[in-house]
Amino acid sequence: MKKSLITLVSLALLVLFASSYSSNAVDAEVGRLAPSFEIQNDSSSFSLGKAKGKYVLLSLWTSADADSRMRNMEYDSHFNDNDVSSMSLISVNFDRNETIYREIARRDNLKAGSHFYDRDGHNSDIYQQYHLNEGYNAFLIAPSGKIIAVNPDLKTLTTILRR
Repeated sequence: MKKSLITLVSLALLVLFASSYSSNAVDAEVGRLAPSFEIQNDSSSFSLGKAKGKYVLLSLWTSADADSRMRNMEYDSHFNDNDVSSMSLISVNFDRNETIYREIARRDNLKAGSHFYDRDGHNSDIYQQYHLNEGYNAFLIAPSGKIIAVNPDLKTLTTILRR
């Protein structure tokens, strides 16, 4: 009986420590610390670690996913039409071909400085860390580095910008 109790307690402690040590402390979920990343294009670069003190709207999309593409266009238009100095829009595309991305960016009239093409696609750190195999999303990241919204609407963005 005593041996069974010790085994049971040991197993419970093992499960407790294993779950507290898991990588979920940095995960792409509301309330969690946003996974850090760096990305660059021909004319600019961005590092989440260097954006502390500012809100970041990270839009992860592909032209094959209509919802993510439309959301990205909506965000880009909102940022171009409003003074959003307290927030950065960072848009990362995962199309299979950079030529396709460039044509879509031209057609959608996207501002070049904040839009990036991830050449590594499904093998990239961003793709893996933000669990894009579960769907393309946009993440609103607070100045503290925590994710505060997934796929926020423009009303939510406007409310945060007015703070």
